[in-house]
Amino acid sequence: HYTVLNENSIFTTFNSKKSNDIILCAKKLEQFFKEHNACDKLYVQIQYLKFQAKQFLLIHKTIRDLKKWQSVFPETHKYIWKFKESPFNIRLIGWFAAHNMNFMAKILLFLRDKR
Repeated sequence: HYTVLNENSIFTTFNSKKSNDIILCAKKLEQFFKEHNACDKLYVQIQYLKFQAKQFLLIHKTIRDLKKWQSVFPETHKYIWKFKESPFNIRLIGWFAAHNMNFMAKILLFLRDKR
């Protein structure tokens, strides 16, 4: 058994610029789908893409920003429980943050960070 670490991996060298780039990419993809009249057919999938793009603002300790998470793509908040592909704990933390229950979100994030 062996481990290979990619030192250029997005998770190894993650920072706020990379997070902002991912969010920008999600915006551009949404715009692309709008321009090609595909938003209606893919609406929930686009919301999931945007939810995933902003998740690093919750889960990555070095750039964690609940206020920014709340303000980026707030339209995704009503679909959190539909995003079954996302882990339950991330959806729960996101739900608390989306409903301005930051204290609960911070407790769960603290517990998540300790594992």
